[in-house]
Formats: sequence, structure tokens, C-alpha cells
Amino acid sequence: MSYRILHIMDCFLPETMNWLEKLLEESSDKCEHHIYSSFYKRPRNEKFKYVDAGINCSYPVSILSKIKNKINQASNIKQLDNYIHQQKIQLIHFHFGNVAIQYKDWIQKTGLPFCVSLYGFDYEYLVYKNRSIKSDYVFLSKLGGRFIVEGDYSRKLIQRYGISIQQIHIVHMLYDRQHQKSGNFFNVAEFPITYSQPIKLFQAATFTEKKNQLGLVEALQDRHASCFIISFYGEQVDKIYFQELEKAVKSKYKHCIQIHDKISLDEYLNALDNSHFTINLSKRSKQNDTEGGCPVILKDGLSLGKPGISTNHCDIPEIIVNGCNGFLLPENDHSAVTELLDRLLLLSQKEYTKLCCNARESVKTNISQKITEQDLLSVYKSMI
Repeated sequence: MSYRILHIMDCFLPETMNWLEKLLEESSDKCEHHIYSSFYKRPRNEKFKYVDAGINCSYPVSILSKIKNKINQASNIKQLDNYIHQQKIQLIHFHFGNVAIQYKDWIQKTGLPFCVSLYGFDYEYLVYKNRSIKSDYVFLSKLGGRFIVEGDYSRKLIQRYGISIQQIHIVHMLYDRQHQKSGNFFNVAEFPITYSQPIKLFQAATFTEKKNQLGLVEALQDRHASCFIISFYGEQVDKIYFQELEKAVKSKYKHCIQIHDKISLDEYLNALDNSHFTINLSKRSKQNDTEGGCPVILKDGLSLGKPGISTNHCDIPEIIVNGCNGFLLPENDHSAVTELLDRLLLLSQKEYTKLCCNARESVKTNISQKITEQDLLSVYKSMI
């Protein structure tokens, strides 16, 4: 049976949201995925169908495009009504909590079952910023909506907001990047790159406080100079934070710290392939912005046999096991990061190889059993 799902989101831009595109691709042989996005960029993915609405634009979205979207909102909703009827849509899947809240009155009118995937700032930042968000989530649950989260921490958090545990589902965003990488590829878990200095640490993430690139830079000591190559890739979302990071990098002029723009998927996988560790020292920001779940980069690294370095933040401890497939540190503890950097310099090739093997093995079974596809289909099946 093929489910007909309408996905509604603000942005669907592959260069910034590959993880979301990949989530839908996982089940594209069993679902007709119909996409409505307020902002999108061509070319579009041939595996999906698209509502002929929204604004074709680049990222970041301009103020003019946002104004046009506001003006077109009423006509777009009418178009969605017609599309649902014509395509016999069975279920609506909203991506990000704020998007579902934006359409809450329309949801009630459609009468269709719906689910809401929560990511990043949906969990705590929105609730911290606006107290009415909790009430909106409860309202959506009373309409029969289901909520999709990434792990047990997230599920318990949403339950505390007043939503029944039966309405909260876990979908693991875990992808087989080993078979997605283009070009020649060998099993890096069994034949890892040579473990020698300089040790390569890799992070691909937006430059924001919760991603904590700054914490790694500040933990570096003079004795670490020339021992590491640290590569940051991403987009500048928080300008003040980025300026602070640049200032810290300049103060660490003895070290090799590289700051790059966002990169394509192939470039991302190649950079992962050529690094020793993925690192994402996630933390709660001053505005209560959190990861919510577990950063996809850490799971992508495990898929490629790359040990992860992270913190005991949100759902991350469900993925990274300290000393087994990577290293888990206390959140916001610079001295612990410094001590780990010292420890990395003492690792032998044998110890590093074992970490790589454990990294791949820790996700291998779930990947082979297509856990992401099965999780998502299970939600759809329970609702249709």
C-alpha cells in the first residue's frame, strides 16, 4: 500500500536541509510524498511530488520573499485545499512545531489526520520565548495530532508539556551514508585512515551558540598547537556569535582552525571521510535553544565509522557511548574538553581502529534494518 502524505514546511532547500530530504527519501518507495514549502529552490527531487505554490528563492530567504509569502498566504491555503481533494491526500505531516501552529485553524477545517515533527528549537526555545506555545501544542494534540521526536529525552519533555505519551512517536534519523557517498569507497571502519598528528576534527553545523564551536576553540591550549586541524563548516545564523568565534580563532593563531561556508552533500561526506573524529559539543544556549534530539552529523559519522565527540545533551547519550564509539563530555565543561584533547594525542592506532569499528557497529544493525523508514511508516500506519 502506498500512503499519500502532504508535507508542509517553511523551507525545503536541499543544501541546508539534506537530512529532511533524506528522511522522506527513505520511505519514497512506500509513500507518495507531496511537498508544499513556502520557500524552495529548484531543481526539485524527482522522487517527490510538489504543490505548485510557494516562492522559488535562494538561502538565506530575503525579506522581500517573506513579504510576498505573507501576501500569498490566503491564496496558498485555497490551493492546498484543492490539492488535498485532487490528490486524495490521506495525512498531513508538518515539519517544525511553529509551522503546525501557523496552520492550526486550517488543520481543524481539513479534518485530516496529521502529525508534527519537532526539531531543534521547537522543544524548548519556542516554549521559552512564548509561553502560549505549550498551549498550542496541547491544542494540536486535542485535535488528534501526533508528535514525532528523535529520542527518549525528547519524548519525556513533550509529555511534560501535557501531551499523552501515546501521541508521541520516536523516529530515528539514521542514514546509510556509506552507500550514499559517490566515487570509490572502502569500509573505513575496518581500514581507518592513519591515526597520526595532526588529528583532524570535523564539524558541519550552523554557527550558533548551541552548536558550541566556541567551546572547542576556547579549550585549546598552547601545547595543542600543530597537533590538531579543526574544520568548521556552516552558515552564519547568529552574527554576534560568529564574530565572537572569529575573535577567539584569531587569539588562537598558533593553531590550525579553519572556518568554511556550508558545503554540498558530496563535499560533506568527503570531508567526513577524511577526518578522524566528528565533534559537536552541544549545549543549551542562553535563550534555551537546544538540539532537542541528536545532531545528524554525529550519526552520519558513525555510519562512516567515525567516532563522535559530544556532550550529555538532550538525546545525544542515546547515540554516543563514552569510550566505545566516541567520547561524551559534561555539557559546558571546557576543562573536560581540554583533558580529552590531551587524551586524543595519546591514542594508539589500535585504539583508534577499535573506536572506528565500534562506531560503525553501533549503527550497522539499525541501518541494515532501515530503522528510519520503519519508524516513519509505523507512525503513518497508526494514523491512516
